[in-house]
Amino acid sequence: MKQIKIVIPENMAMHVAKYTFENAIRVILSYSKDEFFTLQIVVICALEAEKEAAFTTEFKNYIKA
Repeated sequence: MKQIKIVIPENMAMHVAKYTFENAIRVILSYSKDEFFTLQIVVICALEAEKEAAFTTEFKNYIKA
């Protein structure tokens, strides 16, 4: 399994929850606030290799190294 970290804005939470549930992707959730107190949700996803391409396409703007 590969782990991918995405940082999403609060308004993306339901989309990520639905996508990961429907695709049987395991997640660890956390959150962070920046210096302007903007809330971001940190999601660490554990997924199988065959799901990586679709996941990367879906969340390419949110993936963090």
